[in-house]
Amino acid sequence: MNALTVMHPRSKQHGFSLIELLIALTLSLVVIGGAIQILLSGQRSYQLLLQQARLQENARMALSYLAADIRQAGFVGCDLQSIPIANLVGNRTESWLYGWDDVDDFGKGIVDGTDVLAVRRFQFDHSRKLISQSSNTVSTLLTTTSGIEFDNEPIVALVDSDCSNMAIFQVTDSTNSSVEVEAGGANCSHILRGNFDCDQLANADPSRRYSPDAQLFAIEHIGYAIHPPSSKSLTEGTSLWRLNFNGSNQEIIEGVDDLQLRYGLDTSNPVDGVIDRYFNAAQINAANHLSFDQLVAVEITLTMRAESQSIGGEDLTLSLTAQVRLANGVL
Repeated sequence: MNALTVMHPRSKQHGFSLIELLIALTLSLVVIGGAIQILLSGQRSYQLLLQQARLQENARMALSYLAADIRQAGFVGCDLQSIPIANLVGNRTESWLYGWDDVDDFGKGIVDGTDVLAVRRFQFDHSRKLISQSSNTVSTLLTTTSGIEFDNEPIVALVDSDCSNMAIFQVTDSTNSSVEVEAGGANCSHILRGNFDCDQLANADPSRRYSPDAQLFAIEHIGYAIHPPSSKSLTEGTSLWRLNFNGSNQEIIEGVDDLQLRYGLDTSNPVDGVIDRYFNAAQINAANHLSFDQLVAVEITLTMRAESQSIGGEDLTLSLTAQVRLANGVL
């Protein structure tokens, strides 16, 4: 006789247990948290790379502004070491490029401990060609081609076409086609030929005139310095400014913390156009045997600071150094 086999119905599955749900939820949170961390880390890395790129771009742009003006300091196509210059507004000690080192209470809001650069350059886009010249005992009248107005009694230079002479003077009066120079005011003479300055007028030559092809250029006196930004929304940080000693200043690049300059001088005798040593402005100004007229090149170091901090909470900075050679070689 066969034993009876009792069949028990299989219990039905009613769902996950509480423990299983908690484990699944924990694992999900771990996965989601990891994904969020990866996303945030990638975003921070992207922002860091973006800030670094902006720092480099701003530094290169700032250097390009500085380099353009430094190269043109005193450049007019003539050798300034040999051309006779009739300087009616100053003396021979005034250089085409000079500077101050680690300024303190310089004024005009310029940041202490930074360097300041000053450049005198010819404005080739602000010029006229000479047609004729006439003089009397107190003034000289230059008839010129029509062109840019010389407003506000600017300092200008008249350069002969063969580089045989150059005159630097302040315009007394100007029309669209003439420029008048009078002795008095900023001018110590009205004579435009010779090799002299206001400390020694004996070499003035009133007997000679400039050729009809001589060029008349405005001289721009500009500089560079570190100054707080103009934007009222920025309460911190500093910017690189282009100074106009005869006009309004212009903010060039934000986020520039420091400007440091060294000047490469040719101290050999005779000069050979080769840099013998770099000096800062304080060393040049303190030494009787050194002068900015020996300048061959300028070494620029800019320190940049990003708007936001790095991932570790530190300030993100960049220092960039470049050497710029003057077009004139030795001033």
